[in-house]
Amino acid sequence: MLLLLLLLLCLQTSLQQQDSAARCDELQTLTLQTSCTSCAASAAVTCPPGFTKTSTGMGTANCSYVVQVGGREVELAGCHQSCVKSVLQPRCCPQHWGPLCLSCPSWSGKTCNFHGSCLDGDLGNGTCICDDGFSGFACQECKNLNTFGENCDKGDGQCLCQPPYTGRRCDQ
Repeated sequence: MLLLLLLLLCLQTSLQQQDSAARCDELQTLTLQTSCTSCAASAAVTCPPGFTKTSTGMGTANCSYVVQVGGREVELAGCHQSCVKSVLQPRCCPQHWGPLCLSCPSWSGKTCNFHGSCLDGDLGNGTCICDDGFSGFACQECKNLNTFGENCDKGDGQCLCQPPYTGRRCDQ
């Protein structure tokens, strides 16, 4: 049953995603403990829907419970069950963001042009936070208009523009 559920979740995820490589979902195990009761009665305790008893099925004797005896409360040593459930936690792979795990901005195939970091992950918005000296949606431009080059470390140069381009950087 659990395997079928995981298969259905994977199928649904793959149908919703155009780029399945953008998803890096994680299988997580949730564990909870039932209420403490007498150790003799704990074997009959059932786990909540969707949870199963741990492999031993034996109660763990590290709790106490209170009973009324002759109008007095008496605390007794007791047992509880450990219950587990596997869930698929949706996650985006690195360099992907948001509920659809979209790709972070890139320039020439380089995320944030290797000059910044993307606000990625499930809660990210895909914005490139550029390193000092860089700007643009993918950190592809030099912040200082008088510099150029891959690392924005080249000084004033003169561009020879190919027709029909003009301007100091041949960008007009």
